Amino acid sequence: MQKWLREKGIQYRENMLKPGLYNLIRLNKDLPKKFSVDNILAENNHFVLLLPSYHPDLNSIEIAWANIKRYVNRKNVTWSFEKVKKLVNEKVAAMGPSGWAKLCKKIVNDDNDDDDDEITETTPGTSSASAGFDIMEGISILPVDEDD
Repeated sequence: MQKWLREKGIQYRENMLKPGLYNLIRLNKDLPKKFSVDNILAENNHFVLLLPSYHPDLNSIEIAWANIKRYVNRKNVTWSFEKVKKLVNEKVAAMGPSGWAKLCKKIVNDDNDDDDDEITETTPGTSSASAGFDIMEGISILPVDEDD
């Protein structure tokens, strides 16, 4: 317990008993993690806002994955891994840059309509001038291996 507290830089008294050490650990275990990149950004007057994982109201990728999973679920009748990869690639290609821009805009504008969030676009591309950034960055097509 003392080793953990030392490693985390948490002050404690050497003569503390286990219940006291446990309380210190309990109070400090859920503190946000510090990353070296956070320090570098802070030194350059930047602030990092961490979003909760898997939160569709804040992360457009969650809505995108929901669309992809829905598409695969509707089209997959063979239950083969090769077919799933093919369908994922089809949907990612069909969404295109303006589809991604629409998802990002939906998150920013907090559109709470009950319309289907299905995003489909058939025109390929890699960026959106209206978004001001490369919205397809980091998105790649899955390789399809014939022996999968």
